[in-house]
Amino acid sequence: MPKSKSKRDQYTPPPRPNPPPSPQWVPVAGTGLIALGIIVILINYVFPGFLPGGNYAIIVGFVMMAVGLGILSQWR
Repeated sequence: MPKSKSKRDQYTPPPRPNPPPSPQWVPVAGTGLIALGIIVILINYVFPGFLPGGNYAIIVGFVMMAVGLGILSQWR
């Protein structure tokens, strides 16, 4: 007697291999950029006029933190 369609085996694809772990510089660079961005912003507020560029130092600090967060999003 033939099998019904619900009883047949369905194709299951093979499992995908796990990606390799990230190099050691990824978490170091990410956390370093975030910390450096925080330091730039704090220096700009604690010592006004110490960094050249005026308020652009705040933008530079936030960009550094955003790049660090982007790097950390690739960490496995």
